[in-house]
Amino acid sequence: KGQSPAPAPSRSVHASWDGTIFTFDRHHALISRDEGATWKQLSALFKDPKAFITRAERALIRTREGVLILLFLNDAAQAYKWDKKANLPLPGMTLPTYCLRSEDEGETWSEPTRLYDGWCGAIRDIIQTDTGALIVPGQELLMKEGRHCTRPYTSKDLGKTWSYCDILDIGGQGDHAGAIEPTLIQRRDKQIRMLIRSSHGHFYESWSQNDGETWT
Repeated sequence: KGQSPAPAPSRSVHASWDGTIFTFDRHHALISRDEGATWKQLSALFKDPKAFITRAERALIRTREGVLILLFLNDAAQAYKWDKKANLPLPGMTLPTYCLRSEDEGETWSEPTRLYDGWCGAIRDIIQTDTGALIVPGQELLMKEGRHCTRPYTSKDLGKTWSYCDILDIGGQGDHAGAIEPTLIQRRDKQIRMLIRSSHGHFYESWSQNDGETWT
C-alpha cells in the first residue's frame, strides 16, 4: 500500500563477446559462463548496502572498450507520494537515477554517480553509438505539471560524466501520464530513433542526428 506499481523488466542482462552473461540482483553483479546453467556472485556493488538498492528497473551495457555501465533506480531512497484528489505529486516524491562503472569485468565498481535526484519511473535502455558515445533515455517527473517527461543523458567518456539534453514533453497529467519508458536504437544511416510510450493511445518517436545531443 502506498507503493508505486511493480516495475516491468528492462535491459538488465548483457552477453559479452566471449559468451559471459552479466546481470544483477539488488546488491551484486552476477555472471554465468555456461549459458545460465550456473551463476557466480561477484563482489558487492556498494560499500553501504543500506544506502543503495538496485531496483529491477535498470539498464546495462558492456561497451566496446570493455567497460560495464549500469544505470539503476535506487530503491533505498524511494518515496512515492501522490495526491490522488489533486492528481499531483507531493513534495519529497523521489526515486533517483544512478550510474555505476566497472573496468574489470564486474569485480569492482565505481562509487555511484547520481544522474537525477527526483522521481524516475523507468530506466529502459542504454546504447553506445558508432562514435562511442553513450545515450540513456531518461525519464523525469515534472512536479508542478504532474506528469512525466523524457530527458536523454549522454556521455562521451564511458560514463564518467554525463550531459543533459532538453526535455521531451507531450503534456498530460497523472502518475503514469506524459512521455514514459523510452527506448532507442541507432540505424545504419547513423540517425538515432527513440520510441516513447504514452497514455494517449499511441507511441511517440523522436530523432537525433548528432549522437543524442539534440532531438526532434
